Amino acid sequence: MIINIKINHKFDDQYLQNDYERSGIQHLFRKIFKQYQLWSQEIEYLQVCASYISIVLKTLVAWEIKIKQILAHANYKKQYFDRLIAHSVNK
Repeated sequence: MIINIKINHKFDDQYLQNDYERSGIQHLFRKIFKQYQLWSQEIEYLQVCASYISIVLKTLVAWEIKIKQILAHANYKKQYFDRLIAHSVNK
């Protein structure tokens, strides 16, 4: 996600009495822009982390489904052998 910000920084001299005030405002804009860049990087990092977490969760769900299938098959086999043993004992 890229956001472009264009700031018109022409200030009226009646509000800025001297170069010190002008440099203070320029410094403030630099700090704001730097913080914006840091937040943008953090947001991009969090988006990458979210995509990795999504992949991991999808993988875990797939494993859960496969494990349930294996357990259901094992339970079916157990019931089959239990019936077979019970039938052979009753003979």
